[in-house]
This record gives sequence, structure tokens and C-alpha cells, in this order.
Amino acid sequence: MVFDKNLRPSMLQLGIINELFINKTGITIKQVSNNLKTDYKNIHASVEDLFKKGVVTKEKVGNFIFCKLNHSNDSILEYLKEYNHYIKVQNFRKKYPTEYRLIMEAINSVTGWGGLASYNFKEVEVNNF
Repeated sequence: MVFDKNLRPSMLQLGIINELFINKTGITIKQVSNNLKTDYKNIHASVEDLFKKGVVTKEKVGNFIFCKLNHSNDSILEYLKEYNHYIKVQNFRKKYPTEYRLIMEAINSVTGWGGLASYNFKEVEVNNF
């Protein structure tokens, strides 16, 4: 199965994939839920969806079901790239909020999404200190 760019994974699914990548030997849904500080029900539903897509494998050991990444799936790399990109953008946004806002306004003005696109850049005066 190939990563479908039209159907982007949720941030929860990306977080789950990252947790499974970190814990290569396998991890239970309860442990993923605790690590991501998210409700068990939501994690379980996302893991089931990832299992149906072939991204995750499940193995029953005693009363526990251990989840692992299916490394033979070509989509894993794309999911991890997407998660890494999101974290980098999030860190940039926290570190440089003004620059992030300006970049988003420029993107919005080019794409015509509205909202911040109505901002007039010609009125901005830059002060050199």
C-alpha cells in the first residue's frame, strides 16, 4: 500500500506511528495511550485504522496485544516524514511567532484563502535598529 497524499493521516495516527517507531520491540495500546496522554478509545480506533491500512501489525502475547510497525509497508517513511515536518513547523512557530505569522500571511495571500490574506503588506514599515 502506498501513502495516499489525498488522505493525510491524523496527528494522532502520526503520533502513534512515531511511538511505534521509538519502541521497535512493540508496545501495547495502553502504553501508547499513556505516552501520548490520549484517551485509550481514540488510540485503539486509530491503531485499528492503521492495522487495516497495513501500517501496523498486532501480536497477542498473553492478555496483551503488542503493536509494531509493519516495516515492509512503503508508507512508513512518508508517515514519519510528515510527523517530522509537523514537529519542525511547530517548533519554528513557537520560536519565531512573528516570522511564522508573516510566512502564513504570504502563503494565504498567494493562495487566496482569505482571512490573513486581506492583510496589506505594503503598509508594513520595517524599523532598523
